[in-house]
Amino acid sequence: MHIDQVDWQPLLTCASDTKASAVRKMLDRHNADSILLTDGGLVIGCLDRADLDRPELIAGAAGANDPIGTFAHACTFHAAPDMDAGLVLDKMRRRRLPVVPVKQNGKIIGMISQSAIESGYAHGSTT
Repeated sequence: MHIDQVDWQPLLTCASDTKASAVRKMLDRHNADSILLTDGGLVIGCLDRADLDRPELIAGAAGANDPIGTFAHACTFHAAPDMDAGLVLDKMRRRRLPVVPVKQNGKIIGMISQSAIESGYAHGSTT
């Protein structure tokens, strides 16, 4: 199975200095589970809803108004549509990345999560 055979998530990004509370609202508004953090148009990090469940980021906590970049995973890898999904999933697990950008011809065209790849395998997608 290749990445282009898996359901991607719509691209959702924010700046690394966005407040945690604002990121939570963005995820809710877009019914999304993950977001990519950018700086100057480059993806520098990622996080998912589980990352926002940290006690210091829960609504009302002091950290809810902190920049989210402090809590993000460094995004040091991207997928391409023709990459083997199993290899991408292995790399994501090793690097503890909940989501990675999908790039084609140097442009971000979407993002893919570990759970989306796992779901693709569970539903019997094959190459």
